[in-house]
Amino acid sequence: MGEITITQQQWESRKAIFVHLWNQVSLRPDDVHVADVWGRITQGYSESHRYYHSQRHILFCLKQFELVADRLTDGVAVALATWFHDLILDPSANDNEEQSKRLFQELAKNYLPVQLIEKTSSLIMSTCHIDVPANIDESYIQDIDLSSMGEGWDSFVRDVDDLRKEYSHMSDEQFIDVTKNFYHKMLGREKIYTSDYFHEHCEQQARDNIKRYMREKLNNG
Repeated sequence: MGEITITQQQWESRKAIFVHLWNQVSLRPDDVHVADVWGRITQGYSESHRYYHSQRHILFCLKQFELVADRLTDGVAVALATWFHDLILDPSANDNEEQSKRLFQELAKNYLPVQLIEKTSSLIMSTCHIDVPANIDESYIQDIDLSSMGEGWDSFVRDVDDLRKEYSHMSDEQFIDVTKNFYHKMLGREKIYTSDYFHEHCEQQARDNIKRYMREKLNNG
C-alpha cells in the first residue's frame, strides 16, 4: 500500500489560515513572531521520524475541524489545539501531549490571552484520551484526533502501519500488546466518539475497522 504524502504546496496553503487565526486573537500582532511560530510548527511536523503524527495527520484533523466548527463553544481554542496537539513527538516518551502543551504555552506567552492559552492547553491535554470529556469542545477535539479510525479500511491499515514505523523502538510483540490494549479500550467504551457528529459519521466504521484488524492482523485479538 503506497504511502500518501503531503506536498509542500498543500501544507503552505494552510499558512495564511493559521496566520489569520493567530493574529485575530493576538494581543500584539507581530508578523515576525507569527512567522516564527509557523516555522516551528512546520519544522515539528516535518521531522523524519514522523509517519502518522505528521503534516498529513494535522491537515486531516483540520478538515475534520472545519466540518464541525459551527458546533463548538470556542472554535479558536479547538483550532489552536488541533494545530499544536502533536507538535512534540518522541515515540519512546509518554508525555508528548504535556510537552506539546508546554511548547504552545511558550510560543503563545505574552501574545495570546491568558484564558485562551489555558483553554487551548486543556484541550491539548485531552488528546491523551484518558479522561472523559469535560465539555463539548473536549469531546470534539478528542473525536477529531481519532476520526481517521472511522475512515475506510485501507486508510485504517495505512495509519496502523505508519504508527508501527514511528514505534520502531518496540518489538513486534510490544507493539501488538500496546495496540491490542488501545483497541480493547476503544471497543469497551459505550461510545468511541462522544460528540453527536462523529458518533453518527464514524462510530460504526471505526468499530468495524478495529474488530477486523484485531481478527485479521492481531492473532484474533
